[in-house]
Amino acid sequence: GSTETGVYDLGGGANSERGGVWGTDLGAVALPTENEWYKAAYYDSNKGGTDVGGYYQYSFGHANGDTISTSYANYDYSYENGAGGGTYALSPVDHYEGLNASLSAYGVADMTGNVWEWTDSQYNTFSRVVRGSAYYSDAADLAAGSSWLDLTPGDGYGDLGFRVASLAPIPEPSTYGMIGGALVGLLCLLRRKKRAVAP
Repeated sequence: GSTETGVYDLGGGANSERGGVWGTDLGAVALPTENEWYKAAYYDSNKGGTDVGGYYQYSFGHANGDTISTSYANYDYSYENGAGGGTYALSPVDHYEGLNASLSAYGVADMTGNVWEWTDSQYNTFSRVVRGSAYYSDAADLAAGSSWLDLTPGDGYGDLGFRVASLAPIPEPSTYGMIGGALVGLLCLLRRKKRAVAP
């Protein structure tokens, strides 16, 4: 991989931020590091139509003009109306997954709002960084410049979750369709040749 496609290429050296990898070769997965998580949430290599790219304020900013509403994420929206908190936008876990306007530039859903997410980046000897905010967070907490938490790995709360990242390239679904089509075509060709040879 490279910094634009796949996980960071560290020149064959070990990633000092990565504490654990599960699986081997093409099946390897891990918690993303804080830098990987942040990039997947806020970065867009095509921002501004340049090769340089840039970061959006919100994880879904590239698709909706960098605005926030309950159409894009679960969060406490009552602060925006001066109500002082406590009015949450709640929806099922996969609700935003099919809505393009709520995905990051990398096509990832629910990067902010919902629950805080573990990263594999160590904060100190005893704790790791969590990012993303939760359903009770306000709009400022969902922004790229927002704060993060550090928790010890033994902590478990209802507002804390995780996602895993593949450490190998994952083929696009269309790739499987092309492979399947090629195999069907090959089978038909072989059957046709057998018929032509039969007495």
